[in-house]
Amino acid sequence: PKSIPYFEKSLSLDPSFEFSIQHLGWAYRDVGDHARNIDLAKKSLEIYPNKDNYKYLEMYSYLYAGMYDIYFGKVRALDNEEIQFTNVDDAFGDGYLASGDYEKANEKYQKLLEDNDTKLNGISNLKILSLYRGDLNRFISLSDEVLNIHISKNNTVAYLNELSRRAYSLLVTFN
Repeated sequence: PKSIPYFEKSLSLDPSFEFSIQHLGWAYRDVGDHARNIDLAKKSLEIYPNKDNYKYLEMYSYLYAGMYDIYFGKVRALDNEEIQFTNVDDAFGDGYLASGDYEKANEKYQKLLEDNDTKLNGISNLKILSLYRGDLNRFISLSDEVLNIHISKNNTVAYLNELSRRAYSLLVTFN
């Protein structure tokens, strides 16, 4: 919270400074100031109308605010686009997860497993879903899959990040 005035000052000097946009958005989300996060996302999209990360930021600002009708409306509109800036099954799954419809979230995340390009993301999302459901065995199984993928790709940093997330989840969620 103490960083917010500094990032706001930075943006007043240069509204296009992407580092400040990103970090201010995180700060607003972390303190639950969703109205300002939505406003920031809209202003950023005006500055960078063709950058996918700002389209994503705007869409997800509604999800974090619990404005599910607006969020799902944007995902449905994206589903009708020829070129999509994010995977629609992933986005629908995230919306269902946040709104508490775990069965629909599971269905959407399962679809991600069908494509090699989205498989890791699907496994990771299903792992998060297992946290929401408090399913320790499923969590460990999915975390093992993620670890094995990172080992097979010789991606040490991602492997260590997953180990850290796993340790934190085991401690905090499963005690």
